[in-house]
Order: sequence, then structure tokens, then C-alpha cells
Amino acid sequence: MLEGGSSCVPRSGEISVATWSRLRGMTIGDLEVRERPGVTASESEALGEGRMRNRALDEGNEISRRATAYFARALPPE
Repeated sequence: MLEGGSSCVPRSGEISVATWSRLRGMTIGDLEVRERPGVTASESEALGEGRMRNRALDEGNEISRRATAYFARALPPE
């Protein structure tokens, strides 16, 4: 709170959309140069790619498990 009881954050009617966009861009920029804690855009992209790769590998493993079980039933017992 500022002197006189007013807040330093303006009410939504007192600030334009363009100003809010600039403020949001500044916060994103702060993340990119590590002035604030958080994940950068490049790190987020790398995490997303890693998750997609893991999902594809998990699907491949599941297919291999099912194929192994299917062909194991077809073999006569020893």
C-alpha cells in the first residue's frame, strides 16, 4: 500500500490492454534472462519434446509386451 491507502496496482479500468500486454511481456522477458525463477520457453519446449518421446517409447514397449505374450501362447510347452 502507498501513502494515503492507495495500492500500487492499478484497477483494470485505469490501464489499457496494450499496457497490460507490455507488462506481461516484461515478466516473460524476465523469465528468459533468469531474473525471475521459472522455466524458460526453450526449457519448456525441450521438456515437451522429451515427454512426447517418452510417450512414443512407452507405446512401443506396450506393443512389444503384447506381441511377446501373443507369440508365447502359440509355442508348445517344453
